[in-house]
Amino acid sequence: MARTKYAGVYVGRSGQYFYETELGTDRITGKRLRKKGPTNQQGKQ
Repeated sequence: MARTKYAGVYVGRSGQYFYETELGTDRITGKRLRKKGPTNQQGKQ
């Protein structure tokens, strides 16, 4: 995936945009909670 100038935003092979953001950490396991998903150029899914 190609990176963009924005943190957490990537462009896939088909030209579709994908985002990834961190929402915090799980208090029990210590793992990061992340939200990932596809969007179009207008920011809608």
